[in-house]
Amino acid sequence: MMVDNRYLELLEGYTNNTLTLQELEELKVFWKTNDTETLNVVIEKSFDNHAFNGLSDIAKAEEIFNRVMATAKQVESFAVKKKRVWFAAAAVIAFFVSMGGLYLAVSSKAAADNVATLAPNKDIQPGNNKAVLTLANGTKLMLNDSLNGIVAKEGSIQLVKSGGELSYRSLDKATNSISYNTICTPRGGMYELVLADGTKVWLDAASSLKYPASFVGNERKVELTGEAYFEVAHNKNMPFRVIANQMTVEVLGTHFNINAYTEEAAAKTTLIEGAVKVSANNATEILTPGKMASYKNASITVADANIEEELAWKNGYFIFNKAGIATIMRQLSRWYDVEVSYEGTVPQNEFVGQIKREETLVGALKILELSGMHFRIEGRKVIVLE
Repeated sequence: MMVDNRYLELLEGYTNNTLTLQELEELKVFWKTNDTETLNVVIEKSFDNHAFNGLSDIAKAEEIFNRVMATAKQVESFAVKKKRVWFAAAAVIAFFVSMGGLYLAVSSKAAADNVATLAPNKDIQPGNNKAVLTLANGTKLMLNDSLNGIVAKEGSIQLVKSGGELSYRSLDKATNSISYNTICTPRGGMYELVLADGTKVWLDAASSLKYPASFVGNERKVELTGEAYFEVAHNKNMPFRVIANQMTVEVLGTHFNINAYTEEAAAKTTLIEGAVKVSANNATEILTPGKMASYKNASITVADANIEEELAWKNGYFIFNKAGIATIMRQLSRWYDVEVSYEGTVPQNEFVGQIKREETLVGALKILELSGMHFRIEGRKVIVLE
């Protein structure tokens, strides 16, 4: 079968990220209007005669996508599964799979240029480092990037702030008094904390941690709501316990993440290294690295963890693996401090991919809109359209 060399040139430019928007549209038209047989010939010729025989349309799309990703630099990818949809924002490329086969969509960069169609002059900035610290005497301190140095003193403990981190420094190790502090991140905030024992804690948006200003006795116990990542300082004589949503996580010293938002279906503990004991409702499970314990309906289940997905928030991303739109919108709601509602039936798409958390709200929604989703912004409310 003869194939116009123009389309081979376009595909080559596509994989090298050199096409103009007009050329992308030209390639889009070709992919949408040609039958599967012709498309297969073009794909095979443009990718070193790679054998696609016997592969489904989705498998072909995945193979092409992997090849494009290998040539793209600093790609921010996002995907939606309707059959499946892939798109990569930084690489200015987008693949969609429909019932009829493959076709090309305009880039997310091009979509972002039309941001006014979503919310003219109403964009919302992403979250940042901010929290409220409540001392044992009830005093509340606002923690943001404008305040640094010694912010408070409780007995023999100094509270020192530097950038987006609060740390506790003991001036007298002989203290036997216990005073509790609580740090709360608002919606649209996150914060890092170094406890008196050297344990590091990262709090995600809409989370809180209650903890002693200094640890005494035979245990180190803190109480969490929301989500936090812990790097616990080792102390075999003083176990570290986290109480979160009816679940207790006990360690001697290790790295793990807890997601215990009350609005989520399950409370999850994901182990990065070391070992942890998870207990709830008279059940106990010991986790090894790479495992995740989920507490739901009064029982604990253990499964392999997607570490990249579970730690995405700490590393500056939203990462979704077959996530429904309701799950995604709950995360966006907390990070951008917006209310979410649905107009009509909640879409049942499944999404796979990632978005940077430094994107503005409109930027994040525009990436989602490439999948065929639609949104409307009214003040600090996002309406998901049917």
